Amino acid sequence: MTGCGCDLQSSSLPGNGISNRANLLREKYFANAPGICSERAKIVTQAYKDFSALPAVLKRAKTLQRLLAEMTIWIADNELVVGNQAKKARYTPIFPEFSFEWLIEEMENQPFEERDADRFLIDKETKNDLRGIADYWKGQTVNDLVKSRLPQETADSIKNSAVFTFAPDVVVCSGAGHYSPNYKKILQKGFNGIKQDAQAKIAELGIPADGTAVEKHNFWQAVIIACDAAIAFANRYADMARDMAGKETNSQRKEELRQIAAICEKVPANPATTLREACQAFYFFQLIIQLESSGHSISPGRFDQYMYPYYRRDLAEGRITAEQAQELIECLWIKLSEINKIRPIGATRAFGGYPMFQNLCIGGQTRDGKDATNELSFICLQATENVRLHQPSLSARLWN
Repeated sequence: MTGCGCDLQSSSLPGNGISNRANLLREKYFANAPGICSERAKIVTQAYKDFSALPAVLKRAKTLQRLLAEMTIWIADNELVVGNQAKKARYTPIFPEFSFEWLIEEMENQPFEERDADRFLIDKETKNDLRGIADYWKGQTVNDLVKSRLPQETADSIKNSAVFTFAPDVVVCSGAGHYSPNYKKILQKGFNGIKQDAQAKIAELGIPADGTAVEKHNFWQAVIIACDAAIAFANRYADMARDMAGKETNSQRKEELRQIAAICEKVPANPATTLREACQAFYFFQLIIQLESSGHSISPGRFDQYMYPYYRRDLAEGRITAEQAQELIECLWIKLSEINKIRPIGATRAFGGYPMFQNLCIGGQTRDGKDATNELSFICLQATENVRLHQPSLSARLWN
């Protein structure tokens, strides 16, 4: 196969077989059974109480800011790309603001550990945490609000529908997802750049003169809050990595942790300039979106297109080898596989296997109709073969 002038045969692909580092991370991945983490649910519940008077867009922004500031973070041995969704890898946070009643009912009536699909560990402390916030969310979730606004005829039709996915409990049990964010913008501009754009919009708007202007002002203010939250979140990992490096006795790992600290200080606040910075900025962005609303089908899209310039530049300037890039992408694939969510049992039976549908696309053609395949396309393909995990789901576009 050819791509961008490169004749790549399968025998010349970098990394025949998974790298030692990625294999260790993969083994650790399987050693952790999926479980339920109540930390996000508790933080969000208190934030909703504290910010109850704010417009929804500002309440959501400040809730995200608090979550990213207070949630437990960790960096595992051998990781090159960092960031976590819950207190343990493969654990799922809970999103009570979307729907909660079904979770409590299942927890009390059918142990999550004994489900006939997608089982989750849950300890007594977590159960008590969830019971403790249940009363607050009665009648206040997105699911409750949807149901209360449906005409009776519509509600009855949904209730009797043979297509279970029409049921509100399934549709709004969490964020809906089903989109591909502008990763390229985060990589090229950074959250500081986006924040500056929002500040310029507010300055251009001036003092809001009517309701529509107030809504615009609140939206741009929420953008600024979210950007600051993302930057502070990355800096927490920078501080942790630096502290770990100071205590690390293995010289190689000490240097890796120092590099992680430097990278997390730089991105996603600022534009990425290397492949490793780009991978870290990409993952922080993907992770924060998941932490905000737990949507599924939030897809990386044409990863090999917006990431390739960083790989090509690193390779040309001697900062990375093809084998090192292969290892890095394998590590990123494992981090994507750690992202998890729990669904109502009805939806789980239809979509079993802990799916997140993070679809990543390689190959295809450029805007001017030329072959878009490049070396990174094959590295992504090889990483999927090597790690043999369910995320990201991979699509390959063919060109004639």
